[in-house]
Amino acid sequence: MKALGGAVGVGALGLGIFVKSTEPIVGDHSANSELLGETEFTVRVFNRGAKGNVLVSLEAIESPTVVLEKVTKEIHMTQSERRDVTLTMNVPEDASDVRVTATALDFPGNILN
Repeated sequence: MKALGGAVGVGALGLGIFVKSTEPIVGDHSANSELLGETEFTVRVFNRGAKGNVLVSLEAIESPTVVLEKVTKEIHMTQSERRDVTLTMNVPEDASDVRVTATALDFPGNILN
C-alpha cells in the first residue's frame, strides 16, 4: 500500500505542473472610429497565469456563427501582465458586431483553456 500511495503522490505532483499555464482574458476593447471600413481596435488583455504566448483575435461577425472578417496577433505575456494590443481590421458593411478573444497558445495552456 505504501508503494501505491507514493505513486498517487507523484501523479498529483505531475498534474500540478500542467495547471501553471498562460490564462489570458480580454478585459476591454475599443475602436478609434465607427465600426465600418478600416478601423483600429485596442484590446486590453490580462494574463492570470504563467508566462507564455497568447493569440488575440478580432472577428467581425454577422451572427454568432457567421464570421465575415478575422485578424489575429500573437504576443508573449509574462505572469500577471496587463497589455493593450492594437489590431486593425477592415470592418465589412454587413457586420453586426465584433467579437474579441484571447487564447493561450503554449502547452499546456492550449488544452486547459
